[in-house]
Amino acid sequence: MRTPFPLLRLPYLVLMPVLKQMNFFERIALSIFSRRARMFLKMPQRKSKRINLKLKYDTIEMKVLLDNWEELKLELYPSGYVELRYREDVFLWRTRGVPPMDYAVSIMDVMHCKSIYQFKIAEISQCDTLHLLVNLPKIDKVVVYSDLSNVCPVESWLRRI
Repeated sequence: MRTPFPLLRLPYLVLMPVLKQMNFFERIALSIFSRRARMFLKMPQRKSKRINLKLKYDTIEMKVLLDNWEELKLELYPSGYVELRYREDVFLWRTRGVPPMDYAVSIMDVMHCKSIYQFKIAEISQCDTLHLLVNLPKIDKVVVYSDLSNVCPVESWLRRI
């Protein structure tokens, strides 16, 4: 039987070399799960060029375009599941009561991103998923696909937020 190792209880001078040896995906995953780790893991060498959000059916898809043109993808489900993809790595977990957008905000914090570049509304589901967007910081541009305006009053949904 293994006992858990209290990694974040290590002294700062010991913890920093350990965190620097982690790969990018491990750092992002650790920053999502721990606020204390997020303070240490703010990555000055990795910044995002832009972040795009897309609302389609019941999921919110977040794409983070990194400074080296790589893409980090996060899919947030209102049922409480979050899926993180980077290159070939996939990480899926259940949020257990924490709003899924809090994970998106923590990634924005670690990646030094102050605003969402573009928010696209592609498909609106029957359940209200727009309330998930309340915790987000500034959104620069909102794009509503033209075929949605005939189906439902999207503008009234956005005004409620």
